[in-house]
Amino acid sequence: MEKVAAFIVRFRWVFAAVVIVGAVVASVFISHVKINNDISKYIPNDSPSIIALDKMREEFGANGTVQVMVGDIGIGDIPALITELEKIDGVQSVNFDTANGYKDGNALLHVFFGSGDYGPATVKAVGGMRDYLKTTDYEISMSGVAIDMDYQSREIEKTMTVIMIIVCVIVFIILMLSSTSWIEPLVYVAVFGIAILINLGTNALFPHISFVTQAICAVMQLALALDYSIIFMHRFNEEKAAQPDVKTAVAKSLAVTISPVSASGLTTIAGLLALCFMKFTLGLDIGLVLAKGIVISLLTVFFFMPALIVLTAPLLEETKHRTLTEIWSGRKNAEKQRLGFSGFQFKTRIVVPVVLAALVIAGFVLQLNTKYSYTMAVAKKSTASVNVETNRITDVFGTQNSLGILVPKGDYTKEKELVEYLTQQFKIDGKLVISNAQGMAASGLYESVTADRIAAQFGLPLSAVAQMYAAMGGENAYPLYAVLSFASENQAAAALPDIQAQIDAYYAQAKSASALFESANYSRMIFNLDAAQSSNAEFDAVKSLRAKVSEFYSENYIVSGGATIYDVKESFTFDVITVGLISFFAVFLIILLMFKSVSIPIMLSTLIQGSIWITMGINSAVGSSVYFICYLVVLCIQMGATIDYAILLTGRYKEARVNHGRIESMRIAFHIALPTILTSGLILVIAALTVGFVSSVSIISSLGFLLAQGCAISLVLITFALPQVLLLCDKVMQKTSLGFKAKEDKTPRPS
Repeated sequence: MEKVAAFIVRFRWVFAAVVIVGAVVASVFISHVKINNDISKYIPNDSPSIIALDKMREEFGANGTVQVMVGDIGIGDIPALITELEKIDGVQSVNFDTANGYKDGNALLHVFFGSGDYGPATVKAVGGMRDYLKTTDYEISMSGVAIDMDYQSREIEKTMTVIMIIVCVIVFIILMLSSTSWIEPLVYVAVFGIAILINLGTNALFPHISFVTQAICAVMQLALALDYSIIFMHRFNEEKAAQPDVKTAVAKSLAVTISPVSASGLTTIAGLLALCFMKFTLGLDIGLVLAKGIVISLLTVFFFMPALIVLTAPLLEETKHRTLTEIWSGRKNAEKQRLGFSGFQFKTRIVVPVVLAALVIAGFVLQLNTKYSYTMAVAKKSTASVNVETNRITDVFGTQNSLGILVPKGDYTKEKELVEYLTQQFKIDGKLVISNAQGMAASGLYESVTADRIAAQFGLPLSAVAQMYAAMGGENAYPLYAVLSFASENQAAAALPDIQAQIDAYYAQAKSASALFESANYSRMIFNLDAAQSSNAEFDAVKSLRAKVSEFYSENYIVSGGATIYDVKESFTFDVITVGLISFFAVFLIILLMFKSVSIPIMLSTLIQGSIWITMGINSAVGSSVYFICYLVVLCIQMGATIDYAILLTGRYKEARVNHGRIESMRIAFHIALPTILTSGLILVIAALTVGFVSSVSIISSLGFLLAQGCAISLVLITFALPQVLLLCDKVMQKTSLGFKAKEDKTPRPS
């Protein structure tokens, strides 16, 4: 590594220029990164819900829908309002259920879009609807996936800037207090500002990234990788004390730093890449972007930071100051405290590991009962507009949870039988789950009607209607849709001039319904589930529906948000086991190769896995549910990132143990490693907490809080339990580590 480090330092300005140019180019592409809000894109393509979605899009296009409740409106004013809404660009049609869509002066309209729930045309259409409805005197409430995604994207864009500013300010303060020079924090900011810019810009290489990834990638990159530059700077300060020549000190510190920092980076990368093996490929999205960020951070530290240190070395020397610990305790007192604490660690080398083992076992048992949640409000605050409007609609019309069923077109009698069964007989645990069907079979447009009924329904002379039926072919009865079509398109033969405008209006509505509910090959029926989205009740309904509809049609497709999440839920156990095992053994293997030891990877990996169990055990004990994707992401980040601190302390202990006894080695290791561990660990915890507190989007906020909790527990265990474990297992490490020759331990035991 010495030759590599010397080469980098020698051509430092070349490498620095390449990095800076890369950052400038990458920053140009940040605005070209495509953000995906559609979670269904991450479901496996062979899942029933995705097959159904693809068929729906193939036959009907990328339809989206929004529920609009209009208050203080007379039922006679609804047709005019529908007409105006259908004029808005992007609105495909507006449906109103006359039987169930009007209550206490409130009308519930179902607005359909031709570009799906996530398309930019839909976002524009929603905005156009709001702008138009503001010009009316009606009280308006909207709900639906398109509304949720519009709110979510706006809030993420707004709050992530705030989060980044807050995190940067807090990080800067921590670095100022923990560093030995006023210039050090500026060096860190420059290094990681460039690394983050490059990572954000290179996200344009992907077809798209998820809104979750977009929200956390910059903050997590800073929090996860900042310790690489801190370790390098601390090693430089050590080398500079022994070697006055700056370039030589930088080269030596880089040579010593490359291997351990690379190993730390690899453990983080391994943990993140474990997410890529999830069936639910949101993990792949998050894992690749964050792993790329870690690689870029490592390269920036190795190829850009040496030039920056050489450039700022005079200022680093001139602006030296005492650290917070030195200011608080004084150098002599701080030294006494370190000696006393290392003695305490030795005395408790049996007690603390036993307590730790008990906590880990308790955490493991408790976490087996963890409640996982598959549904989450878009906004965490009940006062958020998106939640307030949804609740208004629910209070008047009940839960609005649309479910679509596609069946082969043609047998309208069977369609009607299916609709009647689902709306009248389909129940789970005695509860009516489905109501309010919409579709061609439910509309009655394909019901055969006689001339007498048409005459009575439209107030027409029976003779005129009979003449029209004769012109149609002379049958006794025809489907209502066929009658309206003939009367509108064959006006002379129909001979109904007095009500032609009325006939044309009915036929226009019928054609609109036909386009919405029929394709060339399939009929679509839309129902409203009386169950909260992604709830257990909806999952039970989806499972039972798939079985029941198959009794009517061997070929059928069921589409709903709940069906999509149900398929995710079905793969969750596989994802948990796969991600957990891969992250654990990948990290284990890296530590094994790094330390050339069998016992060290067992100790460190088990310690961090234990902290994960304790984290989840605490949530289980207090009865908190954990959103499923948050658990998987936190599992990998906690395993891959916080183990870096354990590696740092262990490496320093092993390095000191060559020339010192156990107590003195731990004192040295703790003295050198603790500032980095606390600085980096606090930054990671505070960054996650900031995300949790500031983000108004529930999934992002929950991810932040859970990550902060997990990392804090890992930090506590590494600081207050790992030293005792290392002291207790000192002889075991010597016997199971290749080339580990420790000095004979003649240090007297503290009394």
